[in-house]
Amino acid sequence: MPKTWWLEVAFALQDYIDYYLLHKQKIIRESHTGDHVVFNARPVGYRNFLFEFDISPGETRQIYLRFKSHDGLHEPCPIILWNLHYRLLFLADFLLWLFVSILLAEFSQLE
Repeated sequence: MPKTWWLEVAFALQDYIDYYLLHKQKIIRESHTGDHVVFNARPVGYRNFLFEFDISPGETRQIYLRFKSHDGLHEPCPIILWNLHYRLLFLADFLLWLFVSILLAEFSQLE
């Protein structure tokens, strides 16, 4: 049974990213996104760039990423492989912002 994985390019300021998923030397999925592309055109509406692919045990896939930039490539650019549903990433972001909000509220009361 195939399992869904998510590849995250964890730097939101990449101008252009081309994503190619290959199986047996054939492109089975491609996506073109980036900071200079309309947000609604992203495969997943998330703060970083997420690309989904399914793979069964024993199978192999090749992933190619092409980065293009007008103001220089930004290094380092973390690339993370997730095996959980991407909506859990939204929960993690919410909890982080909740924590930061509580801290700000506490610091504002100190004055």
